[in-house]
Amino acid sequence: MKPSFKRENRGDLYRIMAISFIIQTFCPELCNQL
Repeated sequence: MKPSFKRENRGDLYRIMAISFIIQTFCPELCNQL
């Protein structure tokens, strides 16, 4: 594998984890607004 490919996959993993964390954090507020 290319190092850049690993680095990109790692970035995508961190991005997905961050997005899921933000959704779990702000989900109650979003659900209340709906």
